[in-house]
Amino acid sequence: MRNFYFILSVLFFLSSDLLFAEQTPFRFDTYERINPFADPIKPIKPKKTPVPNAKKIESKTTSKTTRKATKKGKQKVRKASRKTSPRREKASTTESARSVPFVPDKPLPVQVRSEPAPPKPEDKAEAPKGDVAKKAPVKSEVVDLKDLHSSSSYTPPSPGSGKNLQMFFDLVLSYRPESDSAFRFDNYHTALLIDYIPHPGFQFSMGFAPPDSTPRYYQIQADINPTVQVRAGRIWIPFDQMNPHNTFGGIYNTTPLRGPNQDAFLPDIWTDLGLAARIAVVDRSNFRMYQHFYIVNGFHEGGTDPLGESTTYPEFAGISVDEEKNTDKAMGTRTELSFGRILNVGFSAYTGRYSDKAKPSARILMLGTDVQLQLSRLLRFRGGYALMRVGLPEGTTRTTFLRGGLYGDLAWRFAPKWEFSLKGGLLQNDDGVLDQNDRTLVGARFNFRPNPVTTISFEHHQDIRDAPGKINRSYTALRVSLML
Repeated sequence: MRNFYFILSVLFFLSSDLLFAEQTPFRFDTYERINPFADPIKPIKPKKTPVPNAKKIESKTTSKTTRKATKKGKQKVRKASRKTSPRREKASTTESARSVPFVPDKPLPVQVRSEPAPPKPEDKAEAPKGDVAKKAPVKSEVVDLKDLHSSSSYTPPSPGSGKNLQMFFDLVLSYRPESDSAFRFDNYHTALLIDYIPHPGFQFSMGFAPPDSTPRYYQIQADINPTVQVRAGRIWIPFDQMNPHNTFGGIYNTTPLRGPNQDAFLPDIWTDLGLAARIAVVDRSNFRMYQHFYIVNGFHEGGTDPLGESTTYPEFAGISVDEEKNTDKAMGTRTELSFGRILNVGFSAYTGRYSDKAKPSARILMLGTDVQLQLSRLLRFRGGYALMRVGLPEGTTRTTFLRGGLYGDLAWRFAPKWEFSLKGGLLQNDDGVLDQNDRTLVGARFNFRPNPVTTISFEHHQDIRDAPGKINRSYTALRVSLML
C-alpha cells in the first residue's frame, strides 16, 4: 500500500511539473509568436528550448576559419600587388581584400560599388517625346504687372498652390534736363497682384495699379484638356513679348517715360474684355508650337489727327470698357515657335474696327514679329517689329496711314547677380507727319539683384532724332523695385 501511494505521489509531481512548466495559463504574448485561435484542432506545440551558447560556439568556429582564409588572402593579394600594381595602389587593394575571405581554387572576387550618376539639370526640364508629349499638362500662362525689366523676380504660382498675393513697388530717382522738374523722385508702380487657384487647371488672376480704381486686368484661366487652354475676362492680348509693357522704340512705352506732349504707341498695359484660347500644337523637348486666338472689343476712336483733317482718329493710349460703340469685334492670333532653349520666334496679327457704329467703317490692321535668341549661357538677344495700317473715313486727303515700331536688346550677364544690356529702337506714330512722336533711341542699363525680391537698376537713354516740339530727348534713372 505504501508503494502504491509512493507511485501516485511521483506521478502527480511529474504531471504538475510538466503542466506549469510548459503551459502558462495567464501571460503577455503576441500573435506573431503564438496564436491559439489560428487552428483550434491542432494542439499548441511547446516552444523548444535553445541550446545555450550555440551561436557563440558557431561564431567562434566561423571566425577562426575566416581569419585564416583572410590571412591567406592578404598574403596573396600583397604578392600580386607588388608585381602588377604601382606603390600608391597597395592600400586600396589591401582594403578590398579585407572584406572578402579567400576561397581556394577560385579567383579572388573584386567588389566594385556602382552608383547611378546624378541627373543633369537639363534632363529635368526635358519634355516627353512622341504621343506622351500630347498628354503633358498645359503650362499656366500668367502675365504680371510686376516689373519694367525683363529679369522679373515674380514667379507665378504652380497649379494647385492655392492663393498668391503679391505687391510690386518701386522708387525712382530720375534726371530729365529738358523738363521743368529735371531732378526728382518718382514712383512708377504700386501694384497689387492676386492669383487664386482652387484646383489644378483653373486659375483666377487680378491686378490693381493706382491711380486706376478698377483692376487693370482680371481673367479666369482654365485647362479644357492637356492641349487647350481658355481665358475669359479682361485678358492680356498676346501680341509680341510684352512683360507686361511693350518696348517698341527702344524703351518701355509707358506714360511716365513719355514726354508730356507725346502720344502712346500702344497702351501701357494692353488688356481688353473678351475671350482667348491657346492650343499646344506641338510640345516636345526640342520643338514647341503654340497657337493663340482671341476676340475682344478692340480700340475705339478719340485720338487727334496731327494734320487736323479728320475727327475720326483712333486712340491707342488705352481701352476703356465703357466706350465700346460698335458691334464689330476685334480679332487676333499669334503663333509661337520654340526651338529648344536657343531660339524663340513669334508672329502676331490683329484687326478690328475702331470707328463708331454711326460713322463709316474705319479699321486697324496690325502685324508683328519678334525673336528671342540665346547666344550663349550668359548672352541673349531679343528684338521685335510691329507695323500698323490704320484706315480713315472718306472725305480726307488720305484714306490710310502707317504706324511702326522696332526694338532690340542685347543683354550680358557678366556675374551671377549682375547684367548689362544695350538697347535701341525706332518709333513712328503717323507716317504722314514728322513730329515729337518720332523717336530713335539708344541706351544702356545695369541690373543688380541682391536677392530674389529686389532689383536695382541704373539706365540712360538718348533720343538722337530731331523733330519739332520734342522736349524729352534724355532720360537717366536710378531705380529700386521690390516684389513682396
